[in-house]
Amino acid sequence: VMFPGFVGALILGPDLMRIYGSEFTTGSTVLLILIFARMANSVAEVFYSTIFALDRPDIGFRIAIPVMGTNLVLNFMLVSMIGWYGAAIATAATGTINLLLCYATVKYLIGDLKLPTTEIGKQLVACFVMGGIVWILNTVISGSSIPITIGLVMAGAIVYTSVLIGISLRFRRKLFGVMKSF
Repeated sequence: VMFPGFVGALILGPDLMRIYGSEFTTGSTVLLILIFARMANSVAEVFYSTIFALDRPDIGFRIAIPVMGTNLVLNFMLVSMIGWYGAAIATAATGTINLLLCYATVKYLIGDLKLPTTEIGKQLVACFVMGGIVWILNTVISGSSIPITIGLVMAGAIVYTSVLIGISLRFRRKLFGVMKSF
């Protein structure tokens, strides 16, 4: 959900924000930055869970303290310099630092860390296909209304899921396994 959400916000950000009112469209850049921050923190949470599962909460807290301190300092500096964009940038930078520290710690604790790069690559391919189709549809369809925006989001979700089902055996197995349980 992280990757397609980012690509979707990149393409449809102003239209998505317009749902809340025309004055919110200026926040689409902040939305994009915050989605990136959420992506970094979501992955970092997986590594945090691993650190705690290895019974090393002491290390987890040693990571959390400088990350929180960095967030405070960056927010203070950047908000005073560039306003709410600064707050978003500080959050994204802190999320990235958090991710890098957690990754390095897990790698240190367990040794060689094998990430599912093939599956991540397939998700990125599905995102780019989805993004291309949503961008074309958004360009071709004239006008920007809430129903059109919702339709484009739904089209993007359908394209992303369809492409991922088509190219990822792992995703297909998990999806159909979940569907069978219902």
